[in-house]
Amino acid sequence: MPRRLDTTFRIPGPPRSETTRTEGGRLRPLSAAEALERREAVERAAEAGDPEARVELARRLLSEATHWTHSRRARRLLDRVLDDPSARMSKVRARALYLKGLTLLRGQGVPRDLEAGACAVEEAAWAGVTEAEVDAARLARLGLGRTVSLEDALYWWRLAAAAGNLEAQRETGRAYRDGLGTAVDFVQAARWLGLAAEKGDSAAQYESALLQLRRDNPDRDPAAARRWMKEAALSGNVDAQHRLGLFYWSGTGGSVNLRLAVRWLTRAAEGENARAAATLAGLFLTGNVFELNRLHAWILLQRAKALGDPTADATAAGLKDLLDPRERSEGRKLLKRCPDTKSLLEALLPKNWKR
Repeated sequence: MPRRLDTTFRIPGPPRSETTRTEGGRLRPLSAAEALERREAVERAAEAGDPEARVELARRLLSEATHWTHSRRARRLLDRVLDDPSARMSKVRARALYLKGLTLLRGQGVPRDLEAGACAVEEAAWAGVTEAEVDAARLARLGLGRTVSLEDALYWWRLAAAAGNLEAQRETGRAYRDGLGTAVDFVQAARWLGLAAEKGDSAAQYESALLQLRRDNPDRDPAAARRWMKEAALSGNVDAQHRLGLFYWSGTGGSVNLRLAVRWLTRAAEGENARAAATLAGLFLTGNVFELNRLHAWILLQRAKALGDPTADATAAGLKDLLDPRERSEGRKLLKRCPDTKSLLEALLPKNWKR
């Protein structure tokens, strides 16, 4: 039995009814006392033989702790549901089968068995368990416990997406965009990515923006691209923050606004985005936004290089000979004093450009 669990497949989270309570027409999180009371109620119902309570208790045991005693207790609870004649062909049995499949895929409480786990998950997916449909798609795409099939993966993604699963909507959009298991279809890609984006998924918002910029997209819409890129940037996506800064700098999808360009590039660089740091270095080199300052550009290129930008090293090497040894020494000292990019930018950006 493996010492570490395979976390490719995660135990699903609790239903909303287990973590919230309606009060005054609004949902609020359960207090610690209420959560304990709910847990004790599930324990009592499971002991009394309620199949749904047994499945929920097993899910809690599998997700809250990875100790083998909890995992084995969860397996016993699931086996009781699966062996219960009254639970056959029911949704609760399908959920129990799904959780049992996950324990086999993860090696949680039992030796890892990809084929048996994949079989159990797919059977639960055929019974209509949305989370199982998502994992069945993942199994088909990765070829775990079965042969790789992008067509099967898309089949399961679409079923889960139609049920409202956010991850499945995003992956369905990607499949249509990239032609994975189907012909490329930008209309379908925009539809499914848009559904996930409207729910606040920052990855889908970012990819919706990129889709609207593709030159081979007949419905290309730079204004929509800027709108989605801003949504993703506001959600904290640093790649989107970098791109949005470039949009404001170049005027893509709207007007040029250099102050907003610097604001978003700075925010992305503070999030340790290498390309944003390199872009700010370029603004010091061109002199058309900041005053020309080769030392500041060199310092930011060194930081971009450390963050993984593949082109920063070559550009920094070209600047090196334009700086005297004293300047390079000052730059290295500043980099050492400012291990995070936020403090580095505080030292480098002109005061009139700081947020």
